[in-house]
Amino acid sequence: MKKIQAASTFVEGAFDRNIVQATAAKLAAETGGGASCAVVFVSSDYLDDLEEFCEIFRIHGHVPTVIGCTASGFISTGREIENESGFSALTLHLPDIKITAMELPSSHVSESNNSAFWSDNLKTPPDQVQGWIALCDPYHFPSELWLRQWNQSYPGIPTLGGLASAHPDPEQTAVFLNGKRGSGAVVLGFSGDIELRTVVSQGCRPIGEPLTITKVTNNIVLTLGGIPAYEVLSQAFSDLSKEDKQIARGSLFAGLASSEYLEEYKLGDFLIRPILAADPNSGAIALGDQVRTGQTMQYQLRDSKSAHEELADCLKNESKKKPAPLCSLLFSCTGRGNGFFGVPHHDAIAIGNALGPIPTAGFFCNGEIGPVGGSNFLHGYTASIAFLAEKKS
Repeated sequence: MKKIQAASTFVEGAFDRNIVQATAAKLAAETGGGASCAVVFVSSDYLDDLEEFCEIFRIHGHVPTVIGCTASGFISTGREIENESGFSALTLHLPDIKITAMELPSSHVSESNNSAFWSDNLKTPPDQVQGWIALCDPYHFPSELWLRQWNQSYPGIPTLGGLASAHPDPEQTAVFLNGKRGSGAVVLGFSGDIELRTVVSQGCRPIGEPLTITKVTNNIVLTLGGIPAYEVLSQAFSDLSKEDKQIARGSLFAGLASSEYLEEYKLGDFLIRPILAADPNSGAIALGDQVRTGQTMQYQLRDSKSAHEELADCLKNESKKKPAPLCSLLFSCTGRGNGFFGVPHHDAIAIGNALGPIPTAGFFCNGEIGPVGGSNFLHGYTASIAFLAEKKS
């Protein structure tokens, strides 16, 4: 197989056709004269020139497929740039790899879709794809309903990405494919001798004890292990140190175990979901997701130290895998970054510390997509990372 190559960059500033042209040509040179596809993230002020931007990128970058979305902040190799104009890009030269790039209109998402709807629609069977990158419009696309159906069409196939950010105005937030704004989501699939490996770091640590959900109505947890859910939460809070109690105000979450068969639960074993409300009178807790009786749940505390340690552990595990990744796409929550960690470039530097200066691009998302326990979910406050590597021979 011919060698897979990747290149990435970040360009600061408003749209300038000469700069875009030079950047596209530079990336083409770094990938051997051209690329199979590019994933790009642009600030919302680029939207008026989006078609020209993508055309320049395709012509001068010698890249047939350009997929992307708007972003409020950008990620590149070792760098994170928040609240600035510009664009971040990753170009991929993937000889002998089939690329599937498609728009998924919002109108195609329906409660009546069968389990094979998306694989039939994209004409890409699940046994012929190694993974997907997905970028969704948060204002016009029902991402969580789509993901439930997508998991049925592509069981066990990793999908990573995020919800477009950049602006509270829906008209200034967009996803796009080859310069055309999408009406819902855009996806990029990889088929062939390539691996898409994943890291999903949710930034929480367990507190209290894991207990079985014993009574629930939709997203309202009434009892855990036969004890009112609010009482369990109150006890978990009381057992915290004074310092952790200060952190916990506004930073408590619920963790739903990814497996019921683990002897001991630790960081990364839970799907983290927000606590929407807590009622001391009824003892009920409302969560930001549907839950069922029999699931194991444990309360979680979100803080920068836990987020740092979890991401470092995940990346350390990735660094041990062979072949080493060639590049990465990092989808980080707008709630992370400098404001959360107190230092700039945290997640991007963490990748470099563990894996070296591999080409990296990404953006700060309004929600992050990634797998936990074999299924793909929409997350918050998460770093969801896709690593591309040559498949083991």
